[in-house]
Amino acid sequence: MATIAQSIPESRQPLAWLWDFLREELTPYRGRVSLVARMVIAATLVMIITMTFRIPYGAYGAVYALNISRESPQTTLKTLKTIVVAYVLGAAYVLIGALFFLADPVLRFLWVIGTLFLVFYAISAMTNYGASSRFGYLIAITVPLWDLHMTAEAKVEGTLWAVWTITIASVIASLVQFVSAAIKPEDDLGQFIADRLASVEEVLACYLADRPVDQATEEKVTRLAMLGTSRLRRVLRRSTWAPEYREQMGAVLALVGRLVDLAASLTQLGVQISDDDRGRIGVLSTSIGHSRRSAEPASSQPD
Repeated sequence: MATIAQSIPESRQPLAWLWDFLREELTPYRGRVSLVARMVIAATLVMIITMTFRIPYGAYGAVYALNISRESPQTTLKTLKTIVVAYVLGAAYVLIGALFFLADPVLRFLWVIGTLFLVFYAISAMTNYGASSRFGYLIAITVPLWDLHMTAEAKVEGTLWAVWTITIASVIASLVQFVSAAIKPEDDLGQFIADRLASVEEVLACYLADRPVDQATEEKVTRLAMLGTSRLRRVLRRSTWAPEYREQMGAVLALVGRLVDLAASLTQLGVQISDDDRGRIGVLSTSIGHSRRSAEPASSQPD
């Protein structure tokens, strides 16, 4: 297509990589502000409630509220019932295990090993990652409780308090996400696909104008390539859309992700564009622009 010359990296300061890492990780992107706001509000509300009513395991509830707030609002609201059921099953498993294996230290040790193996196996094997991870999270924070020197009644009470605290955290995080989605509805797939297509379009515009790719455009497309499409695939996998539509959108995500990777790699190369190649790039840029504009207003499953 054209003559490509690999640029030679310049010598850098010893800690320059740390600055580049922090700059890339802290760069704002669409949805980051609302995500951080949801995480802070949910964790703060959980801590206020647990501190006011002196509910045990408040720290675990706040940490869990931070984790669950990272998911999309649609996903969290649809899986709330599954999350609560997973907590109840986890508590029942711990109580039944304590009933049969607490008296013998050797059997207790073997039960803990088997339980941890079961948790990790369930997380890797089950298709419902949310339920398996919640089940394992509750077990991880309640198993050490049964090795403390206290009465059996206190241990049972502590296990039930753990279920109650994490359930409160899940409900609060879901309510915060519901309010956020009602105030500012978002279409993750449409918006994020449009952002990636826009970044590729900006790179092609630089080559059409026969000028180097500016630093802002290069940083944007590189950051999007590093982010990948895993979050979008997770949203697509947990959606209630028809299987045919999910398959189509999965193919679109794969193509868009590959396109961003190619654009990010292209910015690292010195490319000389011929007139014939410039015409082809113009056609490609126009097609990407039409695709981007059609993706921006998408907000629901097509009829």
